[in-house]
Amino acid sequence: MRVSNLKGELKRLVTVLLQEIDDWPATGLLIAATNHADLLDPAVWRRFEMRVEFPMPTDAAVRRAVDIFLGATKAPAAWTDVLAVTLRDLSFSDIEREVMLARRAAITRDIPIEDALGQVVQNRVEPLPRRERGQIAMWLTEAGISQRQVHELTGVSRDTIRKKTKAVGEAPEGEE
Repeated sequence: MRVSNLKGELKRLVTVLLQEIDDWPATGLLIAATNHADLLDPAVWRRFEMRVEFPMPTDAAVRRAVDIFLGATKAPAAWTDVLAVTLRDLSFSDIEREVMLARRAAITRDIPIEDALGQVVQNRVEPLPRRERGQIAMWLTEAGISQRQVHELTGVSRDTIRKKTKAVGEAPEGEE
């Protein structure tokens, strides 16, 4: 599809959305949600009396969510930390999807849950630029995961992990 056709289709979609909102009964309650507020036309926002934004989960909330979504799964406790670090920039629904996919994979492929969870980490880390993989490697190290396991999960060399860990340990307080 050509870009001009796509823009025209988007304008038609916005027009339909605006008409539907305008036709909503005055006695009714309309609740809408989006993960891409920045993509909506400002005319859409003017039609709502109230806007509530939900921030992304905190690290502690991600950790609790991972615990809840793992449920009775017999995964070592360290995996909660690994997943909490790896999934820290996701919404609760995305975290749930990732953990549930791993649980299903462990059952359907008859593999240890640790292998399925490791695949989640690798899938999330693999497409990232080297610098971001390095940051996740540091977070995993700080979470108490061994350098060998961090290397296996992120692809960051153990030498690099060792150097970064040493550099952080030598940084003056407050300059990490």
